[in-house]
Amino acid sequence: MDFTELWMESTYVKAASSADFDPRSLIPVVYAPQGDPAFSGSCMQVMAGGRVVQQYAFTINVEMPGYYLLLYTAEGLGICSGRGASLRLADGSLLLADLGYALTLSSAETPWKFSLFFLAPGASSFLCGAIDLPVPKVFPVPAYSPLLHDMQTILEVRVPLDEAGQLTVHSSLTSIFCALARASLSAPGQKETASGSTGYLDGLVNYLDCHIEEPFSLDHCESLTGVSKYRLCREFTARFGLPPLHYVNEKRMKKAKEMLLTTDLSIREISSSVGFDNTSHFISLFRRRMGVTPGIFKQKAQESRSSLHSVSQ
Repeated sequence: MDFTELWMESTYVKAASSADFDPRSLIPVVYAPQGDPAFSGSCMQVMAGGRVVQQYAFTINVEMPGYYLLLYTAEGLGICSGRGASLRLADGSLLLADLGYALTLSSAETPWKFSLFFLAPGASSFLCGAIDLPVPKVFPVPAYSPLLHDMQTILEVRVPLDEAGQLTVHSSLTSIFCALARASLSAPGQKETASGSTGYLDGLVNYLDCHIEEPFSLDHCESLTGVSKYRLCREFTARFGLPPLHYVNEKRMKKAKEMLLTTDLSIREISSSVGFDNTSHFISLFRRRMGVTPGIFKQKAQESRSSLHSVSQ
């Protein structure tokens, strides 16, 4: 039985749904791992999923023992109900749910734009177990979170999945689940710590956003906030999902991409403009984040624009 058949057997569309809703619209891509079954079984696998823009109201029951669901909402609003919990799936939220228990998904505001992934039994169970899922959980995902890049990588992988593609998916899922496990462990102290409120973090983030071109140091953050750098780093990571320096570097990479696409500045000039005195370090971080060097990124963007311009003529 292929995944589409399994999906159709494991779902029940409630009468409140629009007559135009088709449950197969929730699995736009079936990934179909290829190659050695032993190799595939050792990797975390996405069996189906993709990007969805759901225009129709729907309510659907799902129960697929052994499978897990990741669902990231980009726009609109959904509701997830299961095991006594009812969760809002708002913009910037990531749902993780064990489909071994009956789950209800409903659209609350349409169009509901989201990406979702159905994870196969096997290797996924290990990291999902580390998060503890007695009920579905929702995690906030900031706009600068590396998790968005990991999900984008999975969405862009070629199907059917060869072994290289399976390794790419496995790597991205490992990164996602490790981040969610850390967030789950730190969640009890997220709003309040033993020594006081974490409200100072909002002011710190605003400052960092406006000064990404300046040298970064935890000592400077400590002097700005009056909070020890050890506590600051711990609470910042718990609140935003990544340490302060990684946050700043994500902002720097975003700005660098904009400058590569919209200016004729050299790589060295862009590196300096976004806060890197060492151009080699900037190139290394950019390649790690984007998969290509800044120069190749700019070249591909120019070639893409030239191609589009030629077609339009």
